[in-house]
Amino acid sequence: MPPSTSSPFQPVVLVSCGTSATVEQRLTGAADQLAARLGWLRIDLPSVPIPAALQSLQAGAGSEGATHDGALAMLPVDPGQWMPGQGTWAEALGAWRQPVLAALPVDDLPSGMAAALIALLRQEGVPTVGLLQLGVPWDSAMRREDGLPWLGCWPEAGGSEQEWDLAEAALISLRRSLQGLAAGQ
Repeated sequence: MPPSTSSPFQPVVLVSCGTSATVEQRLTGAADQLAARLGWLRIDLPSVPIPAALQSLQAGAGSEGATHDGALAMLPVDPGQWMPGQGTWAEALGAWRQPVLAALPVDDLPSGMAAALIALLRQEGVPTVGLLQLGVPWDSAMRREDGLPWLGCWPEAGGSEQEWDLAEAALISLRRSLQGLAAGQ
């Protein structure tokens, strides 16, 4: 059951599309780097049971909030994947009003995956912080053209100084988007 009151410390769930193995591999390094750069607690969510995982996330948020500025919880499965007897994570994230940061690799951009993921999250009423491109090159003109809520680019480990400058710009966009979500609640 969704919480009745809003927690003062609302973790952000990092999501992506694909098979469980693909999602977990794709997000693990990015989640570690993002949490470290933000000074946030890094949490691994179990794929099931969904209600217990969300309840634990919410309960843990209040106790950890005193020592961290935030938390990033990595979801190891596609939020649209059907979980027998449970529904989808997208449905639950929307019901719990759990903020989500979506991330997709640069190689998936020629497909409609970014638009499909954002459409799914919007359909389910998930508060979406934005969309992060994993990997380079970053084409800001192209990203603006598609009308999706892009925050920027996150390079792979070992990226150049210029690539990490892009990452810092993405972090600034992420913080602004979180402030906007908090103001809108």
